[in-house]
Amino acid sequence: MASVAEIAKKLGCSPATVSRALNPGTAHLVREKTRLRILAECEKSNYRPDNSARSLASGKTYKVAFILGNVAMDLGNQLSGIAMSAACDELQKNGYNMLILGADNLSMRDQDIVNFLRSGVADAYIIGESVVSDKVFDAIRECHAPIVTTGKTPLNKYSLHLRKDVASVYRDIWARIPDSFRNEDLIFCMAGCEPCRYSYILDTAPVGRDIPLLSIPKTVNVFAFDRALTREMLRDKVDLLKTKKLIWCASDLTALGIMDLLSEHGKTPGQDYFLIGYDNIEELSGLEDRAILSTVDSRWAEYGRMAAHLALEAIDKPQEKNVVFPLKYIPRKSFPF
Repeated sequence: MASVAEIAKKLGCSPATVSRALNPGTAHLVREKTRLRILAECEKSNYRPDNSARSLASGKTYKVAFILGNVAMDLGNQLSGIAMSAACDELQKNGYNMLILGADNLSMRDQDIVNFLRSGVADAYIIGESVVSDKVFDAIRECHAPIVTTGKTPLNKYSLHLRKDVASVYRDIWARIPDSFRNEDLIFCMAGCEPCRYSYILDTAPVGRDIPLLSIPKTVNVFAFDRALTREMLRDKVDLLKTKKLIWCASDLTALGIMDLLSEHGKTPGQDYFLIGYDNIEELSGLEDRAILSTVDSRWAEYGRMAAHLALEAIDKPQEKNVVFPLKYIPRKSFPF
């Protein structure tokens, strides 16, 4: 197999140019015609970059680690998967790999995570939406690598923090609810996993506005079954739901489960009652042309890319940043206001 120097000599360019062309993070610095010539020669010579040598020369691992508090839940959730796929694309485009570390709030596994953090296994870390233990948080604080936190509250004032702007989109929805809808005509439905969204509902409500909470006591927390579980768990609440003009839900799957339940009783969303969800799951599932659920587009792919982008930026230039990530309301048939 030829070396970088040998390939450079054959093509009449410098070894540095060959290295830049082969690095996804710097390939844009090389003219397209030159880069294609280099790639063709590397393929012909069966050349493959030596990542170990690259790391040794630069002092970097070329890895960004995601620390998940519940691996099974995060990786089993389609929305989380979309975010992580987009983050992976952003990292690979810049010559980095994604590493997943599972904390799962288990003492034995926590020690493994702490050991990884102390050994400098990655150049930057991203903490997902799930909560990790205090022991892992403490180790993260002591880590000298950049840390991107996501969710409602940053780890500390020095964190790079990415937060979804739920409050603004909920204010937008409140402004769309007709004045003729009394407080008793409304209800907010939520499974146990998203209590913060009800807090946003209350915090953003106009003066004099209120909305009662209907909590769904799901016995299984599996994303794929949320729609069916909602329908079954709320069967004894159907008479209550039939009295409401607007049913506002913490997730699309909760909303779709309620839609299924009320459909069994001859009720049509957008006619007999109004319904709002969160996540834009119908469009993500390829049903955009047939989507009827009004919802909040949480832009999971863009969110994942932004988390990875912040980590990569901080590797090259340490910084503090608090990024507020905008969401948007999508009106459809179920609440066309």
